Amino acid sequence: MRLGAINCCCYVITGLFVRPVFAIDEATQLTQLGSQDIFSMLFESWRVLLAIGILAGLINLLAKPKNREALGIELPTQLIAQPMAFGLGIVALILVALSLTPLPTLPMLVIAEVFVLLAWTSYQKNKLKTPSLTNQELQQQNRVNAVSRSSLIRLELGSALLSLASIEEERNLVDQLASLRASLFDTFGITLPPIHIKDDLRLPANTYRIYLRGGVIGEGVVYKDRCMVINENDTDAELDGIQEKDPVFGLPVLWISEEVRNSVGELFVQAMDPVSVVMTHISSVVEKHAAELLTREEVSVMVNELRSTSPRLVDGVIGKTVTLARFHRILQSLLEEKVSVKDLNTIIETASDSANCTLEESVEQIREALRRQICANVSTPDALGGQVIRCVELPEETEVAIAKEELSKEQITEALQTAAAPLLSEGLPIVVVSSAKSRRTFRKQIEFEKNVVVLSRNEIVPEVDLQVVGSMQPVVQTSLTTPPPSQEDDTIKTVAFAKTLLGQTSITQSIEDRLELGIAEIRSLVGEVLEGHSTNRFPPKLASAHRYLVNKGIDDVLAAEIVQFTDIDSSMSKDEMLRKLNQAMLRRIPRTVPPPKRDSSDPTVIALVGPTGVGKTTTIAKLGTKFGLQQGRSIALITADTYRIAAVDQLQQYADLFNASLSIAGTLEQMEEAIHHCRGADIVLIDTAGRSAIDGGRIQETADILQIANPDEIHLVLSAATSMAATKKAVEGFRPMRYDRIIVSKLDEVSSPGEMVSSLCCIDKPMSWFTNGQDISAHLDLARPTKLVESMWGKQQPITC
Repeated sequence: MRLGAINCCCYVITGLFVRPVFAIDEATQLTQLGSQDIFSMLFESWRVLLAIGILAGLINLLAKPKNREALGIELPTQLIAQPMAFGLGIVALILVALSLTPLPTLPMLVIAEVFVLLAWTSYQKNKLKTPSLTNQELQQQNRVNAVSRSSLIRLELGSALLSLASIEEERNLVDQLASLRASLFDTFGITLPPIHIKDDLRLPANTYRIYLRGGVIGEGVVYKDRCMVINENDTDAELDGIQEKDPVFGLPVLWISEEVRNSVGELFVQAMDPVSVVMTHISSVVEKHAAELLTREEVSVMVNELRSTSPRLVDGVIGKTVTLARFHRILQSLLEEKVSVKDLNTIIETASDSANCTLEESVEQIREALRRQICANVSTPDALGGQVIRCVELPEETEVAIAKEELSKEQITEALQTAAAPLLSEGLPIVVVSSAKSRRTFRKQIEFEKNVVVLSRNEIVPEVDLQVVGSMQPVVQTSLTTPPPSQEDDTIKTVAFAKTLLGQTSITQSIEDRLELGIAEIRSLVGEVLEGHSTNRFPPKLASAHRYLVNKGIDDVLAAEIVQFTDIDSSMSKDEMLRKLNQAMLRRIPRTVPPPKRDSSDPTVIALVGPTGVGKTTTIAKLGTKFGLQQGRSIALITADTYRIAAVDQLQQYADLFNASLSIAGTLEQMEEAIHHCRGADIVLIDTAGRSAIDGGRIQETADILQIANPDEIHLVLSAATSMAATKKAVEGFRPMRYDRIIVSKLDEVSSPGEMVSSLCCIDKPMSWFTNGQDISAHLDLARPTKLVESMWGKQQPITC
C-alpha cells in the first residue's frame, strides 16, 4: 500500500509535468491536432509514467526492511486484507488517469489527492487495529488454532475463574503449564500435549472441569480470592471458611480469606492458592493417564529426535524389526504402570531382541532391562544409607489360584488390603512382588487399583534389599469365618450356631411355644460358653483383648475370631494391641466403591432399596444435592413409593430444590415410561417403598419393577441404629433386589458403632456412602471404614465429613 501511495504521487507530479505539452488553447487543441498525434502524446505520457512507477518500485525494494515480505507478496496481501483502502486507491488512480485527458486537470488531481489521503488514513487505522505479525508469530497462531481443534486435554473454567488463565495476572495457569510440561518429561519422558483452556458459562461460577479426549475425567471447586487449607483436627471450628472437598484426594478442606490466613500465620496452616490447586489436579490427571496422552505422532517425533544421536539403531529397528505401531503400544504399556520411557535406547534395543515374542512378553523383557529405574522409583533409604523396598509377597499357591481363576476380584482385593495394611499405615506405596510368569496376570486382576506397583522377582536389582511385610493369602482370608474343624474351635462354632438360632425370625407362631424353652436353654449355654471362652480359653492378654472388643459393642463370636486370629502376645503394649485389633477389623469390613463417573451418552441409574424407616428418601435428597447442586449434573427422580402417605410430596420438594424432574412409577408400565422420560439426565435416582425383610412377596414385587429400570447401581440402605440381627435379616431378605452395594445411614443415632461394625463384617457387598444427619447438603460422604473403626475406639473423629 505504501508503494501505491508513492506511485499516486508520482502520477500527480508527472501529470503536472506533462500537461504543458498540451499548453495550446484547449478550445482549438482538438481541432488542430490529428488523432495520430494525440495517441502519440498519450503513449509518450504513459511511457514516462511507467518509467517513474518502475523507479519507485525499485526504490521501495531497495529500502525494504529485513522483516518484511517481498513486494510481490506483501502488496497483494495488504490489498486483500484492507479492501477499503484498496478501493480508494483505485479511484485515485482512475482520477489521475482522467487528468491526462481533455477533462479539467486541476480538479481531477485535487479529487485524486483527497482519495489518496482517505486511502492512507484507512490503511493506518486498520494497521493500528491489527498489528502486523511476523512469520514466526503467524505460525504460532496457526498452531494455536490447530490446538484448539484437536487438544487431547481441555480445561473448562466457570465464570468466576476466568482470570486464573489471564497472562496479565502475576500467577496464572498459562505460565504454570511450562513447569508441568518439564515435570512430566522428567518423570515419564513424554511431552505434555497442548492444553486448551476455555470458558464454560454452563458450569457453576467456581467450578472447573478437566476433559481428556472429550470426556470428563475430573472436576473441582476453587475460589479465586481465597486459599485452601486441609481441614483436620476440627479446623473448621477455629477457622472461618467455605467447606469443600480437595479435588485430588477427596479430603475435607477449607477455603479461607487472606485476612484469616494472615491472622493465623504460615506456621499453623499450609495454604494453597487456587492456581496451585488446579495445577495439582491437572498434574494428577496427566500422570494417571500418561498412556492415553502418548499419541503415535508423538512417538514418531521421539523416534526422529533419537535418530539424530543414534541413527543406526533407529533405522535398523523402527520400521524393520519393530513397526512404529508396535513400538507405540509398547510405550503405552510401560506408561500404564508408571514406568518412564526416557531411556529409548534401551527400550528399542530390547524391543528389537524380543521382536518375535508377543507384545506382553516383549514388555516384560523391557521392564527387566529397565529394572534399575523401576526399583529406584519404589525404594526408600534405610538407616544405613542403603535402598530398601517394603513389599507384599504373592505366594506360589496364590499365583496358581489366580491363574486357574479360582479367586474373584473381591477376594484378591481383600487379601491385598489385608497384607498391605503396614504399608498403608506408613504412607508407603503398595508394592507386590511375584514371579515373572504371574506378574502380568496378577496386574490384570487388580488393574482398577491404579496405585499398586507389581514387580517380578527378576526386576529386583541386587543393590536393593527386599522387606516383606505381608503375604497375600485370599483363600485363607476367606475361610477365616469358618475355621477348619478342631476340638479347639468347637466352642466358637457352638456360640455361632446359638447366635444364629437367636437371630432367626422366620419361626412360625405354631412352633414358638415349643421352642421357647429350647431358646432359653441356648441363651444360658451361650453365656456359659462365652464366659468360659474368655476366662479359660485365652491367655490373660487375649482374654483382655476379647473383653475390650465386647465392651466396644463387637459381637461375641466376631470378637473371639478376631482375638484368635490376631497376633497378640503378653509382651505387647496396649497401643500395639489396639493397632493389631484395628487392622483385624479393617480386614473384615467390606471395601468402598467409588461414586459413578460421568458418561457423555447414557444416564447413570441409581436405585435405593431397604427396610422401612432407614432413610432412603432423605438419602435420595442428599445424593441429588451432591450430584446436582455441587457437581452440576442434571438429575431426574423416580419414586416407586406409592404406599407411604405424602411420600410423593416430600420427594417433589426435593426435586424442586435441585431443578429435577419427578416421575411416579408404581407399576411395570409406569417404570418403563419413566425411564424413557429420563434419558436426557446425567443421574437418575429411584426411590422405592420400604419393605419388611420377611415380606418376600412385596420385596419381589419391587424387584420386578426395578428390573424394568435396569439400574446401574442398586444400594441397600441399612440404619446404623438397627440391631445386628435385624441387619442380617435385611441383608438376606433383600437379596432378590440384586443390590450390589451398601449405604449405612443414621450413624449420628448410635453412641458406639461397634454393633454396626459387627454387622458389616458379615456382609459380602461393598459399601458406597455413610450418612449421619438430616442436613441434605452436608451429612453424606463416601464410606470410610477407617474412620468408622477409629470412632469405635473412642477417637474423636467424625465418621463423615
